[in-house]
Amino acid sequence: MKLQYPAVAAVMTLLLSPAVQAKDEGLYIGASVGSASVNQSGSSPDWDDFSISGSDFAYKLFGGYQFTEVFALEGGYRDLGKSASRTASTETEGIDVVGVVGLPVGPVRVFGKLGAIYWDSSTRLLDDAVRMNNDSFDFTGGVGLEFEFLSIGIRGEIEYLDVHDDTWMYSVGATLTF
Repeated sequence: MKLQYPAVAAVMTLLLSPAVQAKDEGLYIGASVGSASVNQSGSSPDWDDFSISGSDFAYKLFGGYQFTEVFALEGGYRDLGKSASRTASTETEGIDVVGVVGLPVGPVRVFGKLGAIYWDSSTRLLDDAVRMNNDSFDFTGGVGLEFEFLSIGIRGEIEYLDVHDDTWMYSVGATLTF
């Protein structure tokens, strides 16, 4: 019982130390891996109506600049994998730019992001060689948590991408601030 109070004091001192309170300002790079859930439906003069609903491995590479402990600007490349149904499949990738607003709470930073994505996809019927290519410039946003210590961050994110009819990306990753 006597060790309880010094242990609590040590943990509180660590949590309140400046090294873990706020994300370092400056240039940062990062990478995340996870899963993308894609829902798409449509039709084409060459095809009947089709519907795709599936998820696959996804990843993203990103970088940004942390202007203050609260605001950053971030951009990156993401590959949303290949989603398929019984009749069709689609592969999607994109480049995005987002504003990131975060609130440091001890060593954890809660953040939200809002921006735009330029995406490109290739959809094909599984029993046909016909491909339909789509690209567009659309909205993206998300929320996440990042554990930060000095220049290193470990983050988890949930992002909505206005790609196809409904696309979500769930990921974990790391950042390094210079």
